[in-house]
Amino acid sequence: MSATFKLFHEEGTTKKEDQQVDQKEKLRPIKLRVTFNRKPREYSTVHNVTAEDYDKLDKPHISDNLKKIKTAIRKIMLEAEDIAEQLEPFSHDAFERSFILNNPLFDQRKRKTRKDNQQKKGDDFSKHEKKFMILRTPGIDLKGTIGHSYLKFVKEKILDNKIGSALKYNYSFANIYNFKGNIQLTEITTEFVKEFERHKIKNNVRKSAVGSTLRHLRAVLLDAFDAGLLVQNKKTYPFGKKKYKIGEHTKKKQKLTEDEMNLFFNTATDCENETMARDFWFFFYFANGMNPRDVYFLKYGDISDEFIKFVRAKTEDTTETTTEIVAYLNDDMKAVIEKWGNKDKDPDNYVFPVLTPGLDATDIDTAVTKRTRLIRDWTKKIGKRLEIPLTITPQLARVQFASDMSAAGSTTSFIKGSLGHQKEATTEKYLASIGFDEVKKQANILQKFKKQNNKANSERTAA
Repeated sequence: MSATFKLFHEEGTTKKEDQQVDQKEKLRPIKLRVTFNRKPREYSTVHNVTAEDYDKLDKPHISDNLKKIKTAIRKIMLEAEDIAEQLEPFSHDAFERSFILNNPLFDQRKRKTRKDNQQKKGDDFSKHEKKFMILRTPGIDLKGTIGHSYLKFVKEKILDNKIGSALKYNYSFANIYNFKGNIQLTEITTEFVKEFERHKIKNNVRKSAVGSTLRHLRAVLLDAFDAGLLVQNKKTYPFGKKKYKIGEHTKKKQKLTEDEMNLFFNTATDCENETMARDFWFFFYFANGMNPRDVYFLKYGDISDEFIKFVRAKTEDTTETTTEIVAYLNDDMKAVIEKWGNKDKDPDNYVFPVLTPGLDATDIDTAVTKRTRLIRDWTKKIGKRLEIPLTITPQLARVQFASDMSAAGSTTSFIKGSLGHQKEATTEKYLASIGFDEVKKQANILQKFKKQNNKANSERTAA
């Protein structure tokens, strides 16, 4: 996979101090966006122009100053692409060192040097040994081995409270270690990777699981290049064109029909776990397809009148931080809170008794995983009992929300904003433009699946 480059003009903000400023007259930097493995990084050039002048750059007749800027940014693009071709394998950090750092064409004020989190935060990981095989395996921290490089990743993720990500690297290491032991990084060749895949497939391991292991291995190798533990060599690097290509695991995004949704919603059951799982699933669905983890982090202070305003943690290891999302709190969601929520509605209390104050990152991850698995296991059982062909999982609620909103004609901007797939400024600007009444109106689309079935509704209420 090759890196892609794009020059763009930084968007305006919605901050109060900017509201009175004519955006056409406001100077903003021209930026270079570099995307690799679907992860973008942005770099501000030293060229600051107004939106009006930026639009003129593609026109034939412009001022001498704009001509100079136009020539400079063209040079940036050409040199960036040349540098990228020379980096084999490519990585963001290597590109920054080779092209961005100390380059007079880029603003250096916001550049951050990578720090070793272990040295900064300490290295007591004994309490994590039970959960992480890599931490309790003796003799693996030998420089130049996979154990040394994987261990660095795992410890950094733990220190950053990214337990889920740390576990993925731990799982990847365990797979490689159990296959060939604590081998040298130089032994990771194209033939090794192919042999590993054949071994796993022969042992009935899904190809998607193999791909997950190898994606994390690739990240470890790229980091080793950046750290100088391996020499960048296009002949020995196992991934890429004409070598081993990690398959993209894509699933056809299916959804429940309206009849299946109605059947699931109105199912009567005497089992408390079934009732809990169903209720939480529909809470996820009605709350903009909210991720289970974000639901468990909700506090009563996030509820205001008829709406929930919450901050969703962005995908791990991206440059984005947080995005506030607004969801309409309908009567069904209120009923779930009343039935399953904490009775003490102090603004600082969690809405649901899944998490408790004072938990560390590992305990939080354990609690989140335990509750999500419980919901998943029981919704799957409900689906089988109702003879619904599609497997019902918490993740399906998010897909169902997006599919139903799209089918009803909601705009892509609204759906992305509701899911938290846009930048913070873009989402806030869009929600501000449509207002909370429109959010409520759009949310009512999700009630469409309900049928006029008084008997079913009475049974559900009784359950």
